[in-house]
Amino acid sequence: QNSGNENEINESQTKQVRKNPDFTPVDDIEMQDADVACESEHPDASEEYDCRSKTPQQQQTGSTVVPYSASGTPKQEGPNNSIILHSITAMSRYDAKSFEELRLEDYLNDNKGTKPFVESVNRMPRTPKEILQQECRAIEERLLRSSGGEFKEVVVHQDTDSLLDILPAEWGESLEEIGLDGISDVSLDIGRRPYCWHSKRRYYLSSDKEYLVEHDDLKEIILNLQEFGDDNRAGLDGQLHRISAIRDNQELIIGLTIRVGRHVEGNAALIRDLLADDRSILLLGEPGSGKTTIVRDIAKELSDRANVFIVDTSNEIAGDGGVPHPCVGMSRRMMVPSLRDQASVMVECLQNHTPEVMVIDEIGRGREVEAAQTSKNRGVRMIASAHGDLRSLMKNRELRGLIGGLATTTVGDMEARRQQKKTGGEVLQKQVTQRAAAPIFETIIELRRGRLNEWHIIPDVATAVDAVLKGKTYDVQKRIRCNESQRYLVDYIHG
Repeated sequence: QNSGNENEINESQTKQVRKNPDFTPVDDIEMQDADVACESEHPDASEEYDCRSKTPQQQQTGSTVVPYSASGTPKQEGPNNSIILHSITAMSRYDAKSFEELRLEDYLNDNKGTKPFVESVNRMPRTPKEILQQECRAIEERLLRSSGGEFKEVVVHQDTDSLLDILPAEWGESLEEIGLDGISDVSLDIGRRPYCWHSKRRYYLSSDKEYLVEHDDLKEIILNLQEFGDDNRAGLDGQLHRISAIRDNQELIIGLTIRVGRHVEGNAALIRDLLADDRSILLLGEPGSGKTTIVRDIAKELSDRANVFIVDTSNEIAGDGGVPHPCVGMSRRMMVPSLRDQASVMVECLQNHTPEVMVIDEIGRGREVEAAQTSKNRGVRMIASAHGDLRSLMKNRELRGLIGGLATTTVGDMEARRQQKKTGGEVLQKQVTQRAAAPIFETIIELRRGRLNEWHIIPDVATAVDAVLKGKTYDVQKRIRCNESQRYLVDYIHG
């Protein structure tokens, strides 16, 4: 409509020019009158004078010439009196220059736009890799801000004195010489030399090869412990250490494994941005990878602002005894009599104590998955740990409900051919495995033994599971707490 009106105006102007050679468009007449007035007021001006701004200006070239602006008043009566002449071809200053010539002048004058705009465009990420890098820098900044604007190293708390008190003096002295900070386990088996694991190496607690563990040595240790439960675990009152028993066919204890319990203050700072929202988090890793230690600090962080309940099997999270260890903050704790009761205690906690956050260490059975799903459906945020990683979890029939479960469906011929063409497969597959439901845990943290400051985070579990089922990779955030550079480092890798 507007284009047609402009053409009518241009044709009208052309007819008037043919009839009257002295015809000039209205706006140009006004501009010429203004120029005449300016020349009369400033006859000796050496610079071009802008009559509208009343200030002198330098001669401009290219598209930087002062743009034409209409007066905004209709110039003629009639049905088209709302139409105003906006044609740039009617302006005398552009009579002799085409658009290409103006662009050429811009190029010769190195006029490529305002500097701030050009710099902002150059700073914009242009590729998926650059976008991910920008997101990583943003996460690093958020982690730093959440720590008060400065990097803070973790502080390790361990009460090894109580552990040394229950061991023979010679063994305790050997542990101190080896270095208590790096010891993970102490292994005691009847008829064998006592030893410990330190930084993935075995160290014997006695230089005498003939000195072997005896029944009396184990009895002395057991007298200082709480009673062993159905899971053959016991502990020390008010401590985080865990002692596990090995029994023979007659239920006699023939060996002990002492796991040194530690509280790592500030450990959860590496995922503080994830704790700020309501997503449920599952920690996966092999034994000794630090899952329980992280769960303790997460419980403490969340207990400052939410009603946190710990369903504590074997009292491993909050320690042995009736009073929870200070490392879990204001979290409350429900003890689990035996492993087979963990699911029922989870449901009891949900029904009786209105938790906002439920923390569980080591989900390992199908009933516990169902209890976690029930809690999740009622709006409870779940924090839990399990063994393995995402791919192994997808193969575990009992536990893959934690990530939504898997179901096999039959598709039609058209969809099967489309998938075959997309994947390049040779065989037409009409049965497809898909994710059955939304995951209980939206985020997964994968841990590795010996890499306590490097965590692999899967921020979107649903997308990751779908990608694995389609034979594709998925995005994983690799987060590192670097004590040497005093920085939190974030990068994306493929899972």
